[in-house]
Amino acid sequence: MRLLNRSAGRLSRHRRGPLAGLVVVLLGLMMTGSLYAAFAPAQADQTQSSTDQVAAGRQLFLVGCAFCHGQNGEGVRTENGNQIGPSLVGVGAAAVDFQVGTGRMPMAQPGAQAPRKKPVYNDEEIAQLAAYVASLGPGPSVPTASDYSTAGMSDEERQAAIVRGGQIFLTNCTACHNFEGSGGAMPAVATRPRSAASTPSTSTRPC
Repeated sequence: MRLLNRSAGRLSRHRRGPLAGLVVVLLGLMMTGSLYAAFAPAQADQTQSSTDQVAAGRQLFLVGCAFCHGQNGEGVRTENGNQIGPSLVGVGAAAVDFQVGTGRMPMAQPGAQAPRKKPVYNDEEIAQLAAYVASLGPGPSVPTASDYSTAGMSDEERQAAIVRGGQIFLTNCTACHNFEGSGGAMPAVATRPRSAASTPSTSTRPC
């Protein structure tokens, strides 16, 4: 009788091992499902919001921009090969934020220079247009204050950042804005503004 009890005990212990492992697996699956249920809706909402923004931007683009830039931002040329509007593929959201946010776009008619004027679109519409153009191809995003702020830097770090910014400016900006940021004349009777008069938020955006 004791031998039977010992055998039963050994069998019971052997059974408990796999059962305990199964319980642990089930608990892990339940926790994973709970975490997914908690975070997945937020991610889905964010994706849907981005999709909606791009769709709204495309509708605005078709009405106000497609005549010069094409139905899909590919640019438009005349039969003679003259360009009415350049391709916007790869210019990124930053270009739209600057050009549309400063009223330079949309232009009343194609020309060499787009002067600054009162914006046609509000901030929400500009963000929608920027989202659509950004979806056409990789390009610069709209800069935030953290991209150019020197807050929290030591004097040495701040000076190094200024030097680095100067190097970037000399390489990428002086052709249009002059070496000292005073602006100047360009071909085809175009001009570029004084970058020294720009605010920090606009001076980091492309021309």
